Amino acid sequence: MNEILISHAFGDAGSPYFVGVISEAIKRVIHLAENSTTGLLQSVPDDDPPLIKFRALQYALFSTCFVEILGGVFFLITAIYIDRDRARVEAVVLGCQLELSESSASDGNGTDDGQRSPIGPGTSGTNAFSASPVAAF
Repeated sequence: MNEILISHAFGDAGSPYFVGVISEAIKRVIHLAENSTTGLLQSVPDDDPPLIKFRALQYALFSTCFVEILGGVFFLITAIYIDRDRARVEAVVLGCQLELSESSASDGNGTDDGQRSPIGPGTSGTNAFSASPVAAF
C-alpha cells in the first residue's frame, strides 16, 4: 500500500510540472520554427496564439506515451529475472529453515549430543510433538 502511495505522490505531483516544462520548450521551438529569420536569441512572447499553445501542450502530452512505453520495457526486462530470483529466495528460506531445525534439535538442557531417534510410523520413539501439526514445520 505504501508503494502505491509513494508512486502516486511522485507521479501525480511531478507530472503536470514536467508536462508544462516540455510544453514551454516545444512552444519555443514552434515559435522559432515559424520565425526562423528573426534569430535564435530573440525572446518568445508571452501572448502566443492559441493554436501554438494548443500544439505545444498536445505534443507535450504525447511525451507521456513514450514514458509509458519505456516503463513497459523496463517491466519486461525485470520480469525476465523473476523466476531466477524466486528460486534463490526459496533456497535461502529453505537453508534458514534447515539451520533452525538443526539448532532446535537439542532438548534445551545441553545434554543432547545431536543423536535423535527417528519419529514416525513404525518407530518406537516417544515424543509429545509427534502428533502435532506444528512438527511438520
